[in-house]
Amino acid sequence: MNIGRLRYLDTIECLAINSISAQTSVSVSLGGRFVTNLGVTTNLVVPDLTFSDRPTFTFTPQRGREFAQSLTKPVDIDTFAYLAASDWLINHLLILLGSEINGIVNEPRFSVVEFNTLAHSLLNMQKNGDLLVGFMERREYHRHLSTERHATVR
Repeated sequence: MNIGRLRYLDTIECLAINSISAQTSVSVSLGGRFVTNLGVTTNLVVPDLTFSDRPTFTFTPQRGREFAQSLTKPVDIDTFAYLAASDWLINHLLILLGSEINGIVNEPRFSVVEFNTLAHSLLNMQKNGDLLVGFMERREYHRHLSTERHATVR
């Protein structure tokens, strides 16, 4: 719908999920059936089990200031690593989400050619297997043993 809105210069809209709730119910019943055939009565026990799950999602449209802020909010390294792990090319992620790499800025008022060259160099490294973006577990030994997952770029 938003592509159609952009075509006709209308404002785009996104929905935010405010809450998710679920109502679950289970019912069990036993019934009996009496069948007579030529004077013979047969008792049959008929069990019945019913399960239902009714999720409810509450959506609210995002507009104005809160919508603009959600688009310009910085992306943390964990989100970046999840996207990279789900087969996004590293150069696309850097061009779309990155603002600076070691002083090379990705902004129109600066030279973005240098940033794009660096992003494509990292893509070549990724294709050759020289660059890996993912998660590593790190264990810290304090009073109790804890395991944390941290995004890492190697």
